[in-house]
Amino acid sequence: MLTLNPNWRSLIVACVLVSACGGGDNPTTSASISKNMNGGSQGSSSGGQGSCGLGGATGGIEGTGVRQKLTGRITGITVSDTDTTVAVGSTCFAAGGARVYQGGAAASLSDLQVAQLIAAEGNFSGQSGNYASSIYILQSAGSGPLQSVQELRMWDQLSAGDWGTANWGPEVMLAPSATVLIDGVQVPAAGLTVDKDEIALVTGVLTFDPPHDQLGLLTAGRIEIAHLLDGPIDAIDLGHAVATVLGMTVYLDGQTLLEPSTLQVGMRVRVSGHPTAFGGVAATLIAQSNASGEYLVTNFISSVDPGSKQLKIGGVSVDYTAAMLQGFSADGPQAGDHVRVKGSRSGTTLVATSIAYISPHLPGSAGNLVSLLGIVTAVASPSEVSVDGYAVSVTDVAIQACGVSPQLGIAASLDGTLQPSGDILAADFCGTWLGVRDYKKNVTITGPLDAIDPNFGTLSILGFDVQPGYATPLPSDIKIGDVVRSWGFPGAVPGVLLSNSVGPAPGQTPSIDAYHGLISYADPFIYVLGHAITVPPGTSFLGFPVPMTRSSFFSPGQNGITQDVNANCGDAYNFDISLDRGKDGSLTTRSVGFHITRC
Repeated sequence: MLTLNPNWRSLIVACVLVSACGGGDNPTTSASISKNMNGGSQGSSSGGQGSCGLGGATGGIEGTGVRQKLTGRITGITVSDTDTTVAVGSTCFAAGGARVYQGGAAASLSDLQVAQLIAAEGNFSGQSGNYASSIYILQSAGSGPLQSVQELRMWDQLSAGDWGTANWGPEVMLAPSATVLIDGVQVPAAGLTVDKDEIALVTGVLTFDPPHDQLGLLTAGRIEIAHLLDGPIDAIDLGHAVATVLGMTVYLDGQTLLEPSTLQVGMRVRVSGHPTAFGGVAATLIAQSNASGEYLVTNFISSVDPGSKQLKIGGVSVDYTAAMLQGFSADGPQAGDHVRVKGSRSGTTLVATSIAYISPHLPGSAGNLVSLLGIVTAVASPSEVSVDGYAVSVTDVAIQACGVSPQLGIAASLDGTLQPSGDILAADFCGTWLGVRDYKKNVTITGPLDAIDPNFGTLSILGFDVQPGYATPLPSDIKIGDVVRSWGFPGAVPGVLLSNSVGPAPGQTPSIDAYHGLISYADPFIYVLGHAITVPPGTSFLGFPVPMTRSSFFSPGQNGITQDVNANCGDAYNFDISLDRGKDGSLTTRSVGFHITRC
């Protein structure tokens, strides 16, 4: 039987978006001033763009093009009568409307300097002009290396000991003498392989020298991978994006990697991802395990009975009568402790052979740069929280910048520095979402909300089944009949959209915006997520880069559109389809628009 999250309704909170942090000042001059990497400046009447131009290359990993955050060193600043343009490597963005922060206090655009390390939030995908809404100065000007600790979603292996990371994270290169820990056990660094979508805590030296001047190169002296579960699947319901492993609830989204895709009850799997605030797991990877022997659970203790030596971790019952305890005080395990449990299963109980306490403090030294993307797992006060179990102090300025205090259970992104206490002092702390910012295979549905499943939270929008993920915040006042917009990716079950974002869209006309590769054609219909949409004579085709008629739209190759786009933008384009719904629920379009999603 599936174990559902009884607190899912408490997750219906106001949307907290990185892009909500806006405003700021816009200093002007009578002539443009351009600063270069050598620290000099020169007057310019032409308003030169410094080291690059707006809409320039954004670089990065294939499949991670929707970019909302940019971390790197400033390589150029141009101030004109109309705006301030900042260059980070070959990416330029408009900064005139941005709020600027430094050292936990408000600053101004005039405080920006070439060679400073910054974290900027806004839109840097190059689709319609890059801009920043907030800029956080993380380090004063200086081109030297930085000691850094980062929690990263590993993406592709570039070569032996060299990986790209998702969401515009740095390239990770393993130092020859690096320490590698997997589930608390040290393993050889030589020949290390890391699966795509594993979550890794990487400590090392961060540099921004070309060709890594945009994303950075993190030379790892330490890599730690902590699987959240390793054990048998008890139940799985891909249609509702939930599974149970070892009694623990596992939440999926449209980007959870399943290896193999045909997961079955009884199969032993290892699960990577983020611990939730309510005793479950938000999975980035569920892969068949090649381990044998002891099972594994890594999460927070929900309750403990010291007398009977029994404790609970979410839905997992643990008997620790004979367990070796590691890292605990004399009081032993306590509710709220972050632990790694290994043992065997007797019925539905995990009989522990060892329980290790996991410190809320990161490895590293005071002053190290820290970057985390995870779930808020504890809130002691608005300024004292935990993200993925790590202790974080949030300044009042950071809270004001994003307009809301940290909320239990939401996904959050932060940058900051490691304090002498071992806590992280967050320079920026904003709500976000856990998925990979992928410009391919995405779908956005806008329309009236028809129904909400009270058991699973599944939404019906224009007849489409939409399943919000664990960390998908929903409007608190959502109700049947409201016009809403949901964005996400197709799930493992055909016809279901696993949603990364749901929000109100009052006054918007019904539509579906879909990656072209998810659409199939059979004149007079197109099919999206299994739903037929009639394309009648007289349908308008808008914004296409090649001449488009109804006939050529249904023809193979669509009049050369793919070749035209592939020349510059890597097959990254969507169709925006207006929708009319008949009384019988059938869907008809009157216009099909075209837009690039990366370039």
